Amino acid sequence: MWGKCSNCFPNLQGAFFSGSQLKRLSDVLDMVSLKRCRMMQRGTSALPRRLQLNKRRSIYRRQTPARWAALNPCLGPFFPDRLYPKRFAVHPHSLFVSTEFRKRQSVTTMSARERFDCHYCKDSLLGKKYIMKEDTQYCTKCFENLFANCCQSCSQPIGANCKDLSYKDRHWHEECFKCSKCSRSLVEKAFAAKDDLMLCTECYAHDYSSKCATCKKTVMPGSRKMEFKGNSWHETCFLCHRCQQPIGTKSFIPKDDGFYCVGCFEKQFAYQCCACKKSITTGGVTYQDKPWHRECFLCIGCRKQLSGQRFTSRENYPYCLECFSELYAKKCVGCTKPITSLAGAKYVSFEERQWHSECFTCGQCSMSLVGRGFLTQRDNILCTDCGREK
Repeated sequence: MWGKCSNCFPNLQGAFFSGSQLKRLSDVLDMVSLKRCRMMQRGTSALPRRLQLNKRRSIYRRQTPARWAALNPCLGPFFPDRLYPKRFAVHPHSLFVSTEFRKRQSVTTMSARERFDCHYCKDSLLGKKYIMKEDTQYCTKCFENLFANCCQSCSQPIGANCKDLSYKDRHWHEECFKCSKCSRSLVEKAFAAKDDLMLCTECYAHDYSSKCATCKKTVMPGSRKMEFKGNSWHETCFLCHRCQQPIGTKSFIPKDDGFYCVGCFEKQFAYQCCACKKSITTGGVTYQDKPWHRECFLCIGCRKQLSGQRFTSRENYPYCLECFSELYAKKCVGCTKPITSLAGAKYVSFEERQWHSECFTCGQCSMSLVGRGFLTQRDNILCTDCGREK
């Protein structure tokens, strides 16, 4: 293409190459062996003034090997007017052009595509520090104004160059994270929170920690603590009253002013079941002043568990209602079912025979005979009217 040098203003003749393998100017220089030419290294080919067009072409062809000959050299527009000549539909990066043209092409291409700017203030971030947030870049100043956390102590934003210490959605500068009582730094140290105050373990223990009910010393934050009915103990102070061993997380039974592990309590206080002779810790049943496990208190007849159910006894042995009725209850002459006196049930007895009240009826007309006169005829019972008819 044709153009003017910005320094000496000679007419220049460049060449366009269509080689897809030539991606950079240095590749072209290597191919054509023109590294010795200072002007060609700068991307230009300077020719003397007032040379005719055919002589310029001849000189240029002599400088360039035949296999890399220029494609249709032509008079193109000046640099500021176009990005590259219209007649060449070739990507600019595959063209061998002058330095001035490459410079203007770079500026034009940069302005055409998206710039690497701060998303908020639009200032260029090239060569500057920036911060990415959700795939978006911000300069440090905009990031601090938009997203920086506010220090809980000094109420100043925590900049991108500062360490942000956080606890339960609250934030501090590293130098501001101190004990609210003694002002000692809490960075990388154990601390405790009380209301809105951040305290070191010593200040928290002195002001707020509970005291051990046995040794009366402070139970320090972070140490294991045993609690029962509002009292606190060190783990090593919560002992069985009988064997003096730490109870820890094991089951225990309180008795009077002491605590007992299950084994010691059974040995010292627990009742023994009349059936299995083992200690009863919870859920016992008392029958005839004798202790039983719930699972050991059974019906003598069917061996069904009686705890929580109605039962009766005979000769000091417990029976469920079904077994007692089948074994010992009188049978109704009318329905042949057992007659029990539980729940206020009524029955009628006559000549060593018994009836349920609802079963004591006339054998012929089925009228109830409860509270009425009746007649007997062999094994039948009749009302007076039916007896006269007979």
